Amino acid sequence: MVHLTKKQIFDAIKQSASVDSSFIDGWWICNDDNTAFLPLLQVARIVYGDKFDYVNKHEFVDAFKKTGINVRLKKIARICWNTNGWIFPSGQIGKSRNKNSYEFSYGFGYEEWLFDISKTIDGYHYGYIQAVNSYIDNEPFDVSLFTINNKTKQRYWVGEILGAERVIKKEKGAIVRKYRKRGWDSEMRKQLKGYSLTMRDGLDFNLRYKPENLCKFDILKPVDRMHPNVKATYYTSLYNLKTIFKHECHFVFQSGFRTEATEIDTRDDSSRRSHISKRHPAIQKVLYNYLVKEYGKDNVGTENPTPVGTEIDIVTKHSDEYDLYEIKTTPDIRICIREALSQLLEYGLYYTDIKVRNYYIVGSIELTAYARNYLNALRKKHHIPVGYIQVDKENRIHKYMPMDIIAEALEIRASLTDYEENHIDTDLDPIPPFKGNGRIKLVVIGQDPTITDVDERGKIKTTLKLDVAGPLRHYIERICAGLEITIENVYATNLFKYFYEKKPASTPAVLIAHLEGNLALLKKEFSEYTDCIIITLGEPVLQLLTDEKHRVKYYWGYKNDELHYLEPHENKLGLRVYPFAHLPSINSPRSSFYRDRLDMYVRYVKDQHRWSQDK
Repeated sequence: MVHLTKKQIFDAIKQSASVDSSFIDGWWICNDDNTAFLPLLQVARIVYGDKFDYVNKHEFVDAFKKTGINVRLKKIARICWNTNGWIFPSGQIGKSRNKNSYEFSYGFGYEEWLFDISKTIDGYHYGYIQAVNSYIDNEPFDVSLFTINNKTKQRYWVGEILGAERVIKKEKGAIVRKYRKRGWDSEMRKQLKGYSLTMRDGLDFNLRYKPENLCKFDILKPVDRMHPNVKATYYTSLYNLKTIFKHECHFVFQSGFRTEATEIDTRDDSSRRSHISKRHPAIQKVLYNYLVKEYGKDNVGTENPTPVGTEIDIVTKHSDEYDLYEIKTTPDIRICIREALSQLLEYGLYYTDIKVRNYYIVGSIELTAYARNYLNALRKKHHIPVGYIQVDKENRIHKYMPMDIIAEALEIRASLTDYEENHIDTDLDPIPPFKGNGRIKLVVIGQDPTITDVDERGKIKTTLKLDVAGPLRHYIERICAGLEITIENVYATNLFKYFYEKKPASTPAVLIAHLEGNLALLKKEFSEYTDCIIITLGEPVLQLLTDEKHRVKYYWGYKNDELHYLEPHENKLGLRVYPFAHLPSINSPRSSFYRDRLDMYVRYVKDQHRWSQDK
């Protein structure tokens, strides 16, 4: 064997444009991070030319190592499926269905403790991989690990162990005794409770490695079943690494409805089953259909895979951005948010290039006031665009997107042209909506907060001053009583949330010029309240929402005693709207028309709306 230099090897590497699979036999020249780069024999063939012979493989390995080149023996092995990070057993879900396999018969595989590096002896963790039983050499090796979820048949890369060493039978006995002495044997047997009747053969070990040499992926990386490294499904063979493994981090949107049947592990009665619910696929289908109507079937998809091996319940596409939806069926809203939010953030931020527009937590229960405040804080303080959607027991959808309404109103106000006819009053902040503490069933739309008394304007704290006792609150409470709800079920907002210097009803052209941005904000507010009764107060706001000279009295049976409402196609909100007279018209001394018909129209509204039978 001729003397070999590192320069000769580097020159040969430069001549090797790509991997030649005919030279693959397990030995690789590796990068500094120990990832495979080129087959050693491919480079040796160039270095030694006519003197190259396959039978001298081990001499080539030794010669390359002496130059300081990073040479490593790379193997591949399949390990059993596990959902607890291979730290302790996880039950039979996803395990082999081969009746001759150990894990099918006994409910576990010894590989389920492979990464429990809390247990070390003299700097090594001892573990078991069935394929290592076929390895008879004493040469340390790197082993890349893959697994198969037999429920879905999906293959995944798990990680790699560098510098693994075979454990001989004599050493194994000593290690088993130390495990028993330290109580680890007893701990592992307890972890099998509910999965296995017995650990038939006691503890088993056939390899060891240093914990710092464990290169485990944070999340399993899916790999196609036709990939040459994972075509085989046998546990018993330790294969040579066949190609360089590359992992892409690109999200690819897939439209259409796909769902995965849920399989319950009957051996596991623990809380880890809490996510399993027959309600989940029902909610997924209802929401999918709703979103298809909203965005079109080409822009809605379920079970979209992520680059880290997980699947997103629902994704909607909006140009180059996406809304992500995660469904949880737990009856505790706090737990629902906690579990869904962590997954959503992982989908959007962990090793991916997806551009997220909004995150949606989807549950079957109503959002509480505390939960609402929490989501508001996430959006306002931490700029996380998260919302909540409830699909109730009747499969009705209630959408909630927390908003900093005042901040958006200020932005709109700053963008508007200020007209001489009626200046915008920038000395006062916009007025926030009033929102009751109960489930919202009635939405009230006013025009603006500009009252005649300039000195009193600064005292207004919420829309229509519904936070304090007064004529307007009494009026709304009377409407609520007829609907069999309370003021706590009311959300009240203004179309224009800021003040003008003069009463804007006297300058309708200014309001029309300022309508677009304010209407867009109002629509965003209503995304949460599509199933509520929506009423307008007064004719000016009614006419702004219709572009016509609509009169409230015609909806209250002025001509022929027939009562009506605005159909969604008849107004700019695209929702059913009930026009109500404002308080001055109700109290007008000149006519009792509205006073006399108020209760009748409220009963009409109640009879039209379906939730009135489900208070």
